[in-house]
Amino acid sequence: MWVVGNTSDSTRNVLQKELLGTSNAKMREEIGTGTIPKKDIDFGNGLTTDGERVKSLKVKFYNSKGEWTGTYSEIKFYSVGQGQGTMMGQNVNFIWMDEFAEHDADEVHNQLVTRVGTTNGQVVTTGTPEYGQNSVIEMFQKNEDGGLYLQTASWSDCPHFTKGMMRDLLGATPKSKWRMRAMGEPFFAGGLVYDLDPSEYTVTGFEIPSHWKVLCGMDLGYSHDTTAVWTAYDAKSDTIYVIDEYSAKGRTPEEHARFIKPKGEYIPIVLPKDALNTEKSSGYTALKRYQDVGLNVLNDVFYNPEAISGHAQDVENGIHDIGIRMMEGRFKIFSHCTQVIEGIRQYRRKTDGSGKVVRVDDDMVDAMRYSAMSVTHRGKSFDQSTAAHVSYNRWKKGQ
Repeated sequence: MWVVGNTSDSTRNVLQKELLGTSNAKMREEIGTGTIPKKDIDFGNGLTTDGERVKSLKVKFYNSKGEWTGTYSEIKFYSVGQGQGTMMGQNVNFIWMDEFAEHDADEVHNQLVTRVGTTNGQVVTTGTPEYGQNSVIEMFQKNEDGGLYLQTASWSDCPHFTKGMMRDLLGATPKSKWRMRAMGEPFFAGGLVYDLDPSEYTVTGFEIPSHWKVLCGMDLGYSHDTTAVWTAYDAKSDTIYVIDEYSAKGRTPEEHARFIKPKGEYIPIVLPKDALNTEKSSGYTALKRYQDVGLNVLNDVFYNPEAISGHAQDVENGIHDIGIRMMEGRFKIFSHCTQVIEGIRQYRRKTDGSGKVVRVDDDMVDAMRYSAMSVTHRGKSFDQSTAAHVSYNRWKKGQ
């Protein structure tokens, strides 16, 4: 068996320490306090060291019944930094490669695969895609014949990661790298924000239970579209559903209200922060105008609940939360919400290396974000209302 890191230091400080319990082979009494117990290590002729580094060791080999066979397996520690020449010409049954090589990842991987070729062995690579997408990751992602296996893991798969720990870690991480850290996704300086096929998050409309919270988020415009997105929240499964949409340009608040009210006057509406700007001609705010036409607009404009980092209005907080939900199947969109789906398909980051979102034609996605990030704590269920509404009956039928 081989254990391979990127550098001699990472091999010693990470892999050697994990397996043997110490990164310093000179501390001989600590060898055997890691994953491999002391009782299974051959400390006679089976342990070879070079200063603080363990070069190889022999451990007891157990059969499928957990019985020691009386033989030993040899583990050798290598690093990519030593050069591929140190690996050539050898045959091995199993290789563990930790972290992807920064350069020539495909060549390194091919060299390791070649080493197990004659033994019908396996190569397992673990790591966070720090250096972005590479040909090795893409090969695993696109494999369809079952010869390769790819398993991703997010922070939510780690029971020891508390919400507080996640907030602290993300707070110290550039926002463009949040999904790489939290979800194990390759980092892209540019590209789609929600890089998923619509089939992964769209569902056919269905009956909305009357106890689910519902909320509408709006993004205001006049020369560009005013948009509205309705979401519903299933608290039992912690899933948010986008259930309806509206978009129009050049209409007054009164005209918008004629289309929005029938959806349900009891449904709270959240407006963005710019709705608090005062019009010079009238002294009114957009928030006040929409309230005056009879819409159930909340006094408090949109804010991120328990903001992970930065300001309560920060776009990346919502992008991160929705992205995590999408990946975990806890964010779904009714298939008739075609404008929302198209908005997501076009929602992307700049390719200048900044990682910032392109702020063009994002009205529908912004309204979706306001709604989705508010429905869990500011939404209202039909059961909480005092009268029946036509819109609820329509949603019940999934139309």
